[in-house]
Amino acid sequence: RAIWADVISSRDFGWCFAMFAIMMVIRAVMVLLCFPVLKRIGYGTNLKDCMFMVWGGLRGAVGLALAVFVRSALAGVDNDAGAQIFFLVAGLATLTLMVNATTSGPLLRASGMVGTSPAKKQLLDQVHRRIRQHAEQQYHEICLSLNHDAVEAVESLDELQALKGTESSTPAMARAMTTPGMFIQTASSIDASEIINDLEKKLNSCDEKPDETQVVILRESFMRLVRGKYWELMHEGKLPKTSPAALKLLNSVSVAMD
Repeated sequence: RAIWADVISSRDFGWCFAMFAIMMVIRAVMVLLCFPVLKRIGYGTNLKDCMFMVWGGLRGAVGLALAVFVRSALAGVDNDAGAQIFFLVAGLATLTLMVNATTSGPLLRASGMVGTSPAKKQLLDQVHRRIRQHAEQQYHEICLSLNHDAVEAVESLDELQALKGTESSTPAMARAMTTPGMFIQTASSIDASEIINDLEKKLNSCDEKPDETQVVILRESFMRLVRGKYWELMHEGKLPKTSPAALKLLNSVSVAMD
């Protein structure tokens, strides 16, 4: 209805695009002027956050409601002005949905504000690879020390799935075949659960000095788990949502992650 009003012309479409550009410029100026204050209050902000504040601000229900009110107030007084105001506000809301909303996701990903960065993915892959190598090494040592191939552990532990169906899954048997007089203990004489538990303990006790960057990532992951637990407690009613304690706990996690 806003587009097909009799008083709407091609000139109004041009004004709509011009006002969209002006609106973005005004928003950018206001955010930049407030940046020194925003940087120092609360959790603080940075230039990437400000950039998304400028681009991600959408126009919608409030502006349209006000435009409808203005058009109603001008009814019988200046119907043309009311229709033009409603068209411009509706056009700005449409442009923000078509332009800003559709490009916000790619903008966030391109700026590295969401998702896992390539460096972080590389570190996580390195951690997974070291865990898997350590698990395979400990599995090999335990099987040889007990003279029993704990194939049950290969089936149950994700870190050992790479050994499944290979000769590395049966190191005790391989040694027995190459060493005269060596025998393999049967499964009935060995408790498989004890082997798996022992292997899991070994996995959790790595003596190598951790990488500082990896430590930061692990700490961040731990703090996210803590924050999730706080929200779970609030959802269950064990931690009142409006209590000062809830706010302080959530703030402490945010500060720890900064």
